[in-house]
Amino acid sequence: MILQEMHQAKALTDTVSFNIDAINCCAQRGDAESAERWFEEMTQSFLQPDIISYNSMVKASRNTLDAAENWMYEISRRLLQPNEVSFGSMLDACARTGQMGRADLWLGKMQLARMHPGQHCYTSLVKGAAQNGDFCAAEKWMLKMEAEGYVDEMSYGSMLKACSSTASVKTAERWFQRMLANRVPANTVIMSSLLDTYAEACDSAGAARCFEKCVQLAVQPDIQCYGALLKACANAGDTTASEIWMNTLLHSKLEVSTMAFNHVINAYALSSQPSKASDCFDALLRSSCTPDTVTFRLLA
Repeated sequence: MILQEMHQAKALTDTVSFNIDAINCCAQRGDAESAERWFEEMTQSFLQPDIISYNSMVKASRNTLDAAENWMYEISRRLLQPNEVSFGSMLDACARTGQMGRADLWLGKMQLARMHPGQHCYTSLVKGAAQNGDFCAAEKWMLKMEAEGYVDEMSYGSMLKACSSTASVKTAERWFQRMLANRVPANTVIMSSLLDTYAEACDSAGAARCFEKCVQLAVQPDIQCYGALLKACANAGDTTASEIWMNTLLHSKLEVSTMAFNHVINAYALSSQPSKASDCFDALLRSSCTPDTVTFRLLA
């Protein structure tokens, strides 16, 4: 509505104003339909789209890879020169849609154009591979990041998330040690991702040892860390550890979550202890939490 009012007030008078005030606003939201409408409005106003206009369209289309690629090809058809922003947005689209093979293709095109992917590009690729459970791709990009000196908490956090999809504690610990060796500090996101690998491996004892590392590394565990720890206990059917860690959480300064209660209820359910699961549900109701569909499914 605001953009329409600006246009009616003739505030959008040139390519720059269309780029900044209209198309880019839509691109930031990932609203490809609105961005395309404003792009068309600009051309109908006899204004010439520039590389910034096309880059914004690639970015706006990041959740639909074919559309993003079509805008990249349109850059060449218009005899414009794609730049690092163009390729960065294209690689982000590949990562978001889990098309890591296409990411290789566009990375090759970027290098042929004598441009080098920066830290943001690599981080986006590692994160995208992790979110799609593609451990091999995540590790490949992470190794390239390390080789070029691009290391940060976000990329290692994504790498550890990819490890959790394989349930390989050994691999996760190896990457965790590499992170520390590269002087990247641990944080709650990294620790919860590492804990989640123990959860997927059904290793409650290992998760407890990992949780204790938080104190050693001066990381204050958050509710996500406790959630991953309780998940590990539930997956292992370790009700004793579930009770101990839930009690620790309840006596901490953190606000307990429905998810935490659900993990404890699940531990009792997997151990065929319905009465204790019911007691835990009663404790949930007495707390500030609200049961969700997962809660009722576990109690069924």
